[in-house]
Amino acid sequence: MTTLSDLRNLRPDRADSFAATAWNPFSSDDVLSGAQLLEVRHDILRSSLSITLELRVSEYDWHACAGLITAFDVTDYVYSQDLRTNGLMAWTILSSVTERLEETLTLELSGTPAFSLKFTAGQAAFYSAKIEGMEGLPPPDYTAADAQSVETKIPNWDARIHDVQVAFFP
Repeated sequence: MTTLSDLRNLRPDRADSFAATAWNPFSSDDVLSGAQLLEVRHDILRSSLSITLELRVSEYDWHACAGLITAFDVTDYVYSQDLRTNGLMAWTILSSVTERLEETLTLELSGTPAFSLKFTAGQAAFYSAKIEGMEGLPPPDYTAADAQSVETKIPNWDARIHDVQVAFFP
């Protein structure tokens, strides 16, 4: 069975076996509003970026638990956040803004608690997927003191996924 990690290194030109997502975050602003940003991995060796998202709280009904943004041929990546003192917390996306040029895509995500993440890449894919055992369950309570309890209730790289849908740039 496929995992989020399997999709992480799958270049968009090789991921054409999945159905298309209802919305494309690379061509429409704010379709990621309400989703929560969980983890970012920047692979310097491959000039790639991977971002996992919690979609169960999104303003859009993705019919999915997890989202994954993969970007390749990354030429710019920057993020900032306020200092956190309250333990575990996902970033809630309030705005997603896309700038498409002929050969590059720039995506900027911003939200609460006071964060901004922006990248520019030559290729990108957005995957939405259901996670085995997580369907119908609410997202975790981030006020729980036990990090392991929270981490078992959010999408992770080894999660077995199904009903994968995808959107691409270009």
